[in-house]
Amino acid sequence: MSSSTSLHVTQSGVRQRDERTLHAVEVGFANGQWASAEGAVYPDERDRRTIAVELDEGTMTTLSQVQQVTLAHQALGHVPLNIRDLHQVVPALQRCANKHLTAWGMDPASLRALASLPLPSTSPNSWISYDDYPDRQKIYLRTQIIIIRLDVDVAGRASACTILNPDAPTEFKDAACKALLKRARFTPARDAQGAAVAAPTIMRIGFAPVLL
Repeated sequence: MSSSTSLHVTQSGVRQRDERTLHAVEVGFANGQWASAEGAVYPDERDRRTIAVELDEGTMTTLSQVQQVTLAHQALGHVPLNIRDLHQVVPALQRCANKHLTAWGMDPASLRALASLPLPSTSPNSWISYDDYPDRQKIYLRTQIIIIRLDVDVAGRASACTILNPDAPTEFKDAACKALLKRARFTPARDAQGAAVAAPTIMRIGFAPVLL
């Protein structure tokens, strides 16, 4: 199994009150195939919601071969999507993903050989909060994105944290790693025989100011 690609869908006419993590979203293809994916749904604007689904390379390849797909989950109902021209987009996304994984010290072929990658076993929303915001930066009400590689051990805990955008301020990098190493919990990756194995995962952490 390779790295995943996030598919975002904005749905009008549906009000979403809060963000929810979605486990086992069913992805149905027009050719009769089905796949399962992790995802989330969160408010977008008034009477709109955004659905984000993490699709692995195999599912993306199937997606590029059809023109219609349905997302199904008890929190979503059935959401039909019409898709065009992904047969050109998907290979480009895969090449881009492989390039980034290599630059971040990961082997795309090794990840592709895994039966599953690390998945959060608790809500990532509980891993970092405003209390983790660097005190000195609170004064400036600064927004900062931190991209992180976490090495997840066979017990599902983060054993190492590497910042992938080194130009970020040190205060934010230290705060993000400290919080994730302490609180992040995963279902560990599995190899082709089903055994738990250590594997990396990529996370994007956003620090945003809160006006009190």
